[in-house]
Amino acid sequence: MLFLVPFLLLLLSVVSAQDTSATLSDPPSVSFSSLPTSVSLPPLNSSSPGLRLNFTDVQSLYLTLSICSLTSNTSLLPRALISASMPLSFDLGSKAVRDQSSGGLTASVGGNGVNKRSSKDGTTWEMEWSYGFGNWSWSSNGGGYKDVGVLFGLGLDKDGQTLNTSMIGSGNVVMQLDASTRSQQSGLTAAYPKLGDTTASQVLLFSPLLYSSIQEQPTYPNYTLPGPQLAFPDVADLTAAPVNSSLSKNMTLMVVPTTSSPSEIGLDLSQCAVNAAFANASVSGDNNTVVKSARPEWMAIGNQEGFRTYWVLGGLEAGTNYTAWIKDDKDIMSRPAWFGTKNASFPCQLTLPNDICPNIGYSAPLSPNATTINSPTGELISNTTPITSFPDEIADVLADNLQAFSTSLLTRACGRDLFSHVSTCADCYSSYRDWLCRMVVPQCGPDYVNTTSTSTSSSSASSTIFPLPSTTPRTVDNPRNEDLPDAPYDYNELLPCLSVCNKADRQCPVWLGIRCPKRKVNAAKSYAFVGEHSSFGDGSAELGMASEDRWGNKWCNG
Repeated sequence: MLFLVPFLLLLLSVVSAQDTSATLSDPPSVSFSSLPTSVSLPPLNSSSPGLRLNFTDVQSLYLTLSICSLTSNTSLLPRALISASMPLSFDLGSKAVRDQSSGGLTASVGGNGVNKRSSKDGTTWEMEWSYGFGNWSWSSNGGGYKDVGVLFGLGLDKDGQTLNTSMIGSGNVVMQLDASTRSQQSGLTAAYPKLGDTTASQVLLFSPLLYSSIQEQPTYPNYTLPGPQLAFPDVADLTAAPVNSSLSKNMTLMVVPTTSSPSEIGLDLSQCAVNAAFANASVSGDNNTVVKSARPEWMAIGNQEGFRTYWVLGGLEAGTNYTAWIKDDKDIMSRPAWFGTKNASFPCQLTLPNDICPNIGYSAPLSPNATTINSPTGELISNTTPITSFPDEIADVLADNLQAFSTSLLTRACGRDLFSHVSTCADCYSSYRDWLCRMVVPQCGPDYVNTTSTSTSSSSASSTIFPLPSTTPRTVDNPRNEDLPDAPYDYNELLPCLSVCNKADRQCPVWLGIRCPKRKVNAAKSYAFVGEHSSFGDGSAELGMASEDRWGNKWCNG
């Protein structure tokens, strides 16, 4: 009897394979005779694992697909094979090549890759899914009208016939289709929301840079610098083309708790999955909005001068992770960004960019702006609003220092006597303003203190590990600078990036005497950096490690 066991196991495995392997023949089909269209497709499941779409007599075709839901096996995605041959053939073959011209998303824009094609001039494609999003475009290039077929299958092989249903699981795969003969009906932008900062119950979020608008460079002999209070341009007077041309000015912020986010099952870029999550678990509607800009405003957030929209949401849970997207009125959706709220004891206040410090958009140790905000239904959203202007004692320090610096800088013939081939007096003045604002109005860090600060780390210059926040405790009795106005409470400061000082040093004339502390000497007392080599880790993207990422992490203020 013992000799029969291997035979029985082999027999069982063969039976199992026979039970789960089959040929996909005559799947349900949907035909489209008029375009454009936007439709939810019939579900795929263990009972009906295949689906075929038929597009008749088209000279060009643009398809955008989103996976709205998955089966219990969330790792199993439907294979999507497309044919434009006559007769239709869904066999991709064994020598498929990448075909960027037909669609897909490269890793550089947050995708998993481009579509595949049976050969360089083949007529069969496989659509590459990127986090629940897929697209495909085709033109006959004057070759007349043709029929195009799309074949979906759970467990479908690339030959378009062999089907393995053993791993499908329970539930349905539901997809949303947008199809047109002219252009993509919906799509994605590689940009994503930019986190300003959070408190225990609020978040400040910015749109991607919509319009680049750099301050004009003055010229000799009428070389003048702007005053301490900047005069911001109006977006209505803007003539420059948008930086993110795929996003319009009319945007909707979509935020849900990360536990309710489709990103938890790998559908980060699926519009229908994001829309469903937003409908069920939104925390960015009217009942959570503390303030938002009515139209894009000029600011210098993220070392980029130009126009952005901002939102401040309230009523969030302390110590909770959230996921955010932006979608515009053209049905273009951004990639997601993540953030987490601080602990309930976090004391600092969100501060918006203003005419003295257009680079500040974070939580700062300032007294609360005690203004109650209620929802349209009368429910309390927040009992504080963001700081929009500094207290007089802080504004005066900033204005006096900016004016004095401008006076010193203009003692030389700016615009005529060049001190640099790459920087101007205006560049110097701007970088000094950036440095001064971060010194006088520091950013509050998380509640814990990084006792193994990356500032004094001897990490390798090739390290890619995102550093922990470089924080240091500040108390009312032990402030950052005794010459500055006292903070109203104790807090942890997120140290400025060393790049903030380095930029001012680099862009200003030597005779002004701006010098930054050395890493191996005393820089760690006032600035954050990684490693001991000056060619890496100062908090700038140029030197290999930016101060923040899209997952809500920030290790220095810069």
